[in-house]
Amino acid sequence: QVRRNTADLVVTDLSRVELATTSGSSGEPLQFYLDKDRSVKEWAFIHHLWSRIGYKADDRRAVLRGVHIKDADTRPWEYDAALRELRLSPFHLVPEVMNTYLDLLANYKIRFIHGYPSAISILATHAMRRNWIPPSTLIGILPVSDQLLSYQRDLIKKAFRDVRVMPFY
Repeated sequence: QVRRNTADLVVTDLSRVELATTSGSSGEPLQFYLDKDRSVKEWAFIHHLWSRIGYKADDRRAVLRGVHIKDADTRPWEYDAALRELRLSPFHLVPEVMNTYLDLLANYKIRFIHGYPSAISILATHAMRRNWIPPSTLIGILPVSDQLLSYQRDLIKKAFRDVRVMPFY
């Protein structure tokens, strides 16, 4: 129904919405409309949800999801001081890069890892292979954009020493 009638399901003027799509990971991407002014409201909602496990707006996050990183093939990470985000490319998860990522989590005193459950799980597996000990500053994991499977939650909690996990999907 949604695929065949996407625009017909909009209850406001089309100039107030923008077309979005799912990733299509379960087959064909689904198109739908979102309010253009949703970002502030959505961000407030997400912060409120994350606050349940101790997140505060000034906490540093490592972001391991689809963010654009200039020259990612050369240096697959960057730090945005204004947003307090350590951006880590989820498309460069090879051992030597993940070693760097784990070092950066400690160096930047990251409090939360925010990203795709699959990417966080890959990093968690690597951390366990290295017998890596998470920094004491790390207190939570914020999986987004995909379903967090029970085996992924268990793996993440084991690798990152029982940190709190708050998925948002």
